Amino acid sequence: MNNDRSRTKLLLAVLLLAVAGGVFIYMNQEDDGMGEAAGETSDWYCTACQKPFQLTTAELSEKMRPEMRDASGDGGGTEEPQARGRGDRMLVNVAKCPVCNEWKGEAARKCPECGELFRSRNSKGETAICPKCQWDPSTGHKARGERLNVGE
Repeated sequence: MNNDRSRTKLLLAVLLLAVAGGVFIYMNQEDDGMGEAAGETSDWYCTACQKPFQLTTAELSEKMRPEMRDASGDGGGTEEPQARGRGDRMLVNVAKCPVCNEWKGEAARKCPECGELFRSRNSKGETAICPKCQWDPSTGHKARGERLNVGE
């Protein structure tokens, strides 16, 4: 009888640990930047009209699509984190711009210093800096010297 009681306690402890582990994993999932709740937004920048915009999670199914691009920079030299390479071509998510209605929206970055939305990559495919305050995402500080020309 004492052995059954010990076995029950052990099973209960294992079950509680499994539940705690599941809760921990659920609470610490990484956000992919696209948002999960209906009210969340993702940041975009249109390479056609040069305007930043946001899309809600609900809008993404209609206003975002994958597109094959040349890795050399067809459409702005974008090599976004969501790009999946295939030789000299890559699959990139693009969005329909609400301003000009072109499918030229690229994932954008929001400057933590001034709040400006800007392209993640410049026309050369390099990490872009904030055009407003020159914050450099690669260093986390304001750009200096040659990096000032990279935000084009």
